[in-house]
Amino acid sequence: MLDFGLSRSEFFQIYFERHHLLVRGALGGAPLFTWSDVDDILHSWNLAEAEIQLRKGQLIPPELFVQSYQDIDDRRLRLLATEVRRYIEEGATLIMSRLDLRCRKVARVCDRIAEYTGHRLVANGYVSMRGDCAFGKHWDTHDVWAVQLLGRKRWRLYCPTFPLPMPEQNSASREKECPLHPVLDVWLEAGDMLYIPRGWWHETLPQDGVPSFHVAAGAHTGKVADYIAWCCDRVLPDMLSARATLRPGADNMSVLRDLIGELPRRLLDESLVNSFLRQIQSMGNHPYPGITNWPDSGRRRR
Repeated sequence: MLDFGLSRSEFFQIYFERHHLLVRGALGGAPLFTWSDVDDILHSWNLAEAEIQLRKGQLIPPELFVQSYQDIDDRRLRLLATEVRRYIEEGATLIMSRLDLRCRKVARVCDRIAEYTGHRLVANGYVSMRGDCAFGKHWDTHDVWAVQLLGRKRWRLYCPTFPLPMPEQNSASREKECPLHPVLDVWLEAGDMLYIPRGWWHETLPQDGVPSFHVAAGAHTGKVADYIAWCCDRVLPDMLSARATLRPGADNMSVLRDLIGELPRRLLDESLVNSFLRQIQSMGNHPYPGITNWPDSGRRRR
């Protein structure tokens, strides 16, 4: 389904967490989606379970495009299609959260990237046709694989000013730090894919009047800090120095020195590292195999 244009080892040696990667025609062949497919997704969307947003500089209140209605014995929510379309045509972006859980085609894209990288992938979908970037210039705290599915979209990438941010280290209050000049300014066409390392500033812009649909698949990885925190829950309770009490007036620094002196030996345990990695991998993508792969029964046997 996806052609990355280079081997897995080449990707990790050259690009992973270091540099962007643009792959033209990554999907190959016939288009994966039609606009009718997008409508099918929206038709079956359960707004009580999964969020859909409209953003135009800021969030548009859901009550302006979501309606409550009576469905036999239940009250349900549905999109007001006319209003959603009007907002998109006026420059808003429609955002479908966790589209990988609600569309098998998107899930298969995530599964393929996960197979290639070994990382957990989740995806949001974006529909737009004019206006500014839904989030302005920003960085993400996870690697992004952007796949253009319909139409085209302009991507501008800027060098990182805070490399490899952790989940809580977002760019919300640091927009002024974004470099003035992009290192990449490119239009993604349907079928193209772009890898953006976490921490790289970027913005997206639709072509005026041309509807665009893309997914942004976020890679969630096991970082060194995650390993240290994971170890603290498993290793520290077995260490006497970690079980000691810190209190005013006591020789607390001596207790901490004992702990710090022993901790490196405990953390630099390859079997412990491998156990951590196995747990991360166990949370990876689990492709849905399907249950309807029966042979075509439309042709009568003779």
